[in-house]
Amino acid sequence: MSVPERRPEVQPQSLESIHLPDDGTALITPALDSLLQPARREAVDEFPSIRPRLEAAHRELAGGDAREAAASLQAVQAQWPHPLPAMAAGVALALASDWRGALTRLSGSADRLEERGLRDAALGCRLNLGYVHYVLGDPASAETTLDRAVEAARHGGRTRLLAAGLHEKAVLRLRHGRYGDARRECERAMAECPGEGAALAQVMSTQGIASQALGELPRAEEEFRTSLSLASGASPFAELRASVNLALLCQLTARGTEALELLARATAIAERQGDARFLAKLRFLRALMDFGETGEEALPAALAEVEQMRSLHYRKGELDAIPMLVPCLLECGKTLEAETLAASAVSAAEESGYLAGLLEAMCAAALVHLAGADAGRAREAACSVLDKSEAAGQPVIAVKARRVLADVSLQEGEPERALEHLRRAEREAAELGAQVLQCHLMEGIAGLLEICGRIDEAEAERAAAQARALSIGVGRPIGVESE
Repeated sequence: MSVPERRPEVQPQSLESIHLPDDGTALITPALDSLLQPARREAVDEFPSIRPRLEAAHRELAGGDAREAAASLQAVQAQWPHPLPAMAAGVALALASDWRGALTRLSGSADRLEERGLRDAALGCRLNLGYVHYVLGDPASAETTLDRAVEAARHGGRTRLLAAGLHEKAVLRLRHGRYGDARRECERAMAECPGEGAALAQVMSTQGIASQALGELPRAEEEFRTSLSLASGASPFAELRASVNLALLCQLTARGTEALELLARATAIAERQGDARFLAKLRFLRALMDFGETGEEALPAALAEVEQMRSLHYRKGELDAIPMLVPCLLECGKTLEAETLAASAVSAAEESGYLAGLLEAMCAAALVHLAGADAGRAREAACSVLDKSEAAGQPVIAVKARRVLADVSLQEGEPERALEHLRRAEREAAELGAQVLQCHLMEGIAGLLEICGRIDEAEAERAAAQARALSIGVGRPIGVESE
């Protein structure tokens, strides 16, 4: 049968699924900064030669050069046999996206810090270590490490660290598509740690992300606004995060002006804090929003911010951005640029060990192969992503891989097989409770039913998709994900 030309199902990643931060900076930066003060006081009398290195690390961290800060701290560690500089070096290496180096130093530091009676530092070390385990694709070790930190904080009456630990557990569940579990961890943190305003602002923002993924958009908006209220004047970073998350929700619900105002608020915070990394990420998000309105005109700005992240050695941000940008480039016919970016992301993710980033980059590469009419390579890449994501407990990425497989089958002239892939993806999204994602998939199923000549079924599926979208408050055409 002849197959009519059709845009691929997989479009640029929905803005509603982008949330800040997902790179541990809120956890890592205060930990490193707070370590340097006692380290200087304790060490400089016995080891005066390390003072310049510690001061250099402090300046480098403040200037956003985590790679140089890590080098300075490793030099300190070589001269001062103490777990504090080892931990600080591990945290700086994580900021510099050297996850394996961070794992080595953090793993060896927590117990040694406890032995010296530095319990808060040990707790902070384990919180960071849990995050590094996640990045390297080891959720079981992440869970075990965070559980140990939470129990120690609870036993020691350290409510701020307990809130941070419960929040990290919630974020871990969020990253693996366990939205209901994530929300329950947030509720536990709110109940156990009243009065910890700045920490609870982060918790409430994460709770909002879970509610949004579950399709409870009014509840999500209330949680984001509560987070913003808690964070204002207490935590610039939490205020930035809540502003961005609320901006993305406004974009999803067709309130573009308010979305841009909130993104501008977040950008102003990042500018005041001198955070070049997050400035690049925020400007990239603005370019993606603009792409929904201006198309190709927004691409130079988005590409410039990816290059800025690269120049800042902000590999995690770069790897999160490229899979969102590749489909935009393909939509505008810029296949060579998309291919170059996708290949660089796959290589960088493999080098750094960032598993989720690798899977997303491989999905982007599959789309490039599909655009080049190389269905065989696209299928091979998508099947590999599917296998790896299922093994790693990354169900949302598995759904994306099934969407790519649907497009591969369509390109090969097998729309019924494409429909099977998309229906399975929709069932998996439903099992996650991811209603916004489910709406997009239902719209795609309606399109495939039309291609198969099953017009009555297509109309019923589209009506069901629109009804679901309206019921959860999505205020824009749900088949368009690039807005």
